[in-house]
Amino acid sequence: FEARTPILGFNVPEALLLGNSGRSLYNSVQLGLSKRMSSGVQFNVAYTYSRSKDTSSADPGSTAGGGKPDAPNTGFVVQGDNRDLDANYALSDFDRPHRLSGSWVWNLPGSGLLGGFRFSGFVQMQSGLPYSIYSVEPELGNASQYRDLVRGSGGLYRFGFGRPSLCGSLDDLQQHGDDPTEAAFNRSVLCSPTSPEGGYPNNRGVGNLGRNVLRGFWQRRVDLSIAKAFSLGGARNIELRWDVFNVFDTVNYALPENVIGAATTDFGKITNSVGGPRVMQLGARLRF
Repeated sequence: FEARTPILGFNVPEALLLGNSGRSLYNSVQLGLSKRMSSGVQFNVAYTYSRSKDTSSADPGSTAGGGKPDAPNTGFVVQGDNRDLDANYALSDFDRPHRLSGSWVWNLPGSGLLGGFRFSGFVQMQSGLPYSIYSVEPELGNASQYRDLVRGSGGLYRFGFGRPSLCGSLDDLQQHGDDPTEAAFNRSVLCSPTSPEGGYPNNRGVGNLGRNVLRGFWQRRVDLSIAKAFSLGGARNIELRWDVFNVFDTVNYALPENVIGAATTDFGKITNSVGGPRVMQLGARLRF
């Protein structure tokens, strides 16, 4: 089936054809509010509402992913039909429609044991990242594999990163299970594009599932710091501080396994988190 390419004998996934054919568009509304230190209070708040779309979010000629075309990575080979690059025009891999960040400092007035405390912190909330579902270098070995989701997603021309077809509604696909870490999306509505259910032969064996039609979960984090300085006489003092990162011990999910037929059996599952758990640290600073 290596011969089933537009050019006889041309090994598609192992070769590159580079061109200035990509396009991208970014629009945003950016709002900010800040207050300089007065009356012991200072804060900064920033919010961005945006939309970023492109045909590819990484240079296809890069060595992202270790420079191995055989492995899923953001470089080398675009998703889907390589003869119709514009069909990949969709949300960028880094698109985050909502992003809110803020920081503050509050110096309590007074002196003595109960006065002179400084509270500061940082908060960040942002939309999850979009992602695609695809099969890596699917290669048909015989006619019976046309209906196979993993093999058939490569289409007749063995696309490097072939996307499957959607045999149901997009809303159905976006439904996650009661435990999203075990079922981040509904994989039962996916089917092989080289099967009648997937649209063959009218779709030429190309999956109808779009690029980056799924999105990961929201991410949020709050950090807090409490500090107090004690005078040691003259210009000398010592500051004691307590820092807490991820105060509420929020679990921020990473993207699920989105490669059909990966070496593991974790397709559709979330196996990692980002940002880390709650961490505390104590510090002391001597000024003289």
